[in-house]
Amino acid sequence: MDENGLIIRAKRGNKKAIELLIQQYQPMVGKVISTFKYKRDDYEDMIQEGNIGILQAIQQYVLTSKFSFSHLVYLKIQNNLYSFVMRNSIISTKYKKQKEIIVEFVGNILQLKNPPDADEAMIYEYVVQELINEIFSLDDLRRFLVSRKYGLFGHVPLVIKSLRIETNKRFNKKYSESQVKNKLVYAVRKLRKALKRKGIEGGDLNGR
Repeated sequence: MDENGLIIRAKRGNKKAIELLIQQYQPMVGKVISTFKYKRDDYEDMIQEGNIGILQAIQQYVLTSKFSFSHLVYLKIQNNLYSFVMRNSIISTKYKKQKEIIVEFVGNILQLKNPPDADEAMIYEYVVQELINEIFSLDDLRRFLVSRKYGLFGHVPLVIKSLRIETNKRFNKKYSESQVKNKLVYAVRKLRKALKRKGIEGGDLNGR
């Protein structure tokens, strides 16, 4: 049976079709997981998060969509795993614990006068999830700038000078430091405005 046939049956609740699709996309789950630095004890939970993404894709996919099912599956797996990482702070970096980075970034975006401590910050799952969604709505360049500058998703935080070098390598450009900084500030403002529209207040970052 072709994939569309499996999807139709899975949407109707056919357990065998669902199992076959989950099995078919397990390599994709593993590939996304491999992009993180994780503790061994978290691996099974991450597999489950990836599988939930596959189930979500089955439920939401429209057969007449111009996008492929595999594209939606990838996005759902990626979103679920990033959300899991942000909620559980399973990634460690060279300079800061990931949880501290999350707290700092959320505090910067919302311009909190007294940012909550790491444990309290994790309570704000809604804010974290909305922030992740908005980061993924950015174009590739600005998403790259935000994640690398602030050390999100397992990356080491970079100063503007290093960020310029990495950005130019990644996108084969010749941006100056001021250009990179301006693009970063624009991306952060865009994130903050998007959160504000959802009732989560914020202002401007200086991009330093």
